[in-house]
Amino acid sequence: MTALLPKEKTRPATNLGNQIILLYGKPKVGKSTLASKFPGAIFAATEPGLKYLNVHQVQVGDWRDFKTLCVELLQSDHEFKTLIVDTVDLLWNHLCDHICRKEGVSHISDFKSFSKGYRMAKDELQRVLTKVANLTTKRGHSMGLVLISHVTETQDDGSLVWAPSISQSPRQVLMSMADVICFADIYKDSSGDVKRVLRLGPHPNYMTGGRIPNLPDVVNLEYKEFETAVIDALEEVNNDGK
Repeated sequence: MTALLPKEKTRPATNLGNQIILLYGKPKVGKSTLASKFPGAIFAATEPGLKYLNVHQVQVGDWRDFKTLCVELLQSDHEFKTLIVDTVDLLWNHLCDHICRKEGVSHISDFKSFSKGYRMAKDELQRVLTKVANLTTKRGHSMGLVLISHVTETQDDGSLVWAPSISQSPRQVLMSMADVICFADIYKDSSGDVKRVLRLGPHPNYMTGGRIPNLPDVVNLEYKEFETAVIDALEEVNNDGK
């Protein structure tokens, strides 16, 4: 009989290597460029938009393509360490189409129970992404996961809130899974200069935050700054736990 009780404590995360990041933002702000800087990045490309980036990518035209990619990441010998889903909005659409074909309906809302199709898709999305997030490669790397979405405006108690554009049902799954939820923003400051930033900390006008406390409210949209902010916040958490 295999013993299930652990002999050692798990080691707290200290880097971005095995984090789940939900990254959303305005068009052309630099989301894919930022994601490409993650260690050992490989893109599950569900839409065109990577033609100007020198990256490893797999074209994902349907849900089967994505699952095949996940299996290869588990079973093959490779150096990849972070899976980038760009975009998770279209991956969700592929999943809904897959379930419709499998169940013989035209649309995900066409089940006798209106919520059944959405529930099936939501459960499958969570199951597969959780498997990826817990994946350890043949070389012993824990896979990181970056989920890229566009942005939409929504209302919350009369206030404007920027949120990932994926529909509410899968958005709940992604936000519950994510260690860091960040909004890539672009604006002009008082001098008229264009600023590209990454909003990290909880804010009433942005769906941001996550599991890691003490993240700064905003950093420049640069990978090194983002990495430093997350590592500093993780170290603070780990020191508090000693």
